[in-house]
Amino acid sequence: MSPGSETGWHRHERDYAVVYLMSGDLLVETKQGSLTVSLEKGQVTSREAGVEHNVINSNTFEFVFVELELKRG
Repeated sequence: MSPGSETGWHRHERDYAVVYLMSGDLLVETKQGSLTVSLEKGQVTSREAGVEHNVINSNTFEFVFVELELKRG
């Protein structure tokens, strides 16, 4: 994500995990409010399906992560 860019409001239809490829801060907006999250390179987070949110790169540099949606057999 480029500095200041956003994912746009969206909802995940499946449970998912995110692997952060660098350290930095992301601003996460939800219906309940906003929160700045400090993340470390190699950290993994996960959330359940249905969460509606927008993620903003609040860093002065590009921030890279990989998002994995979990499929059930």
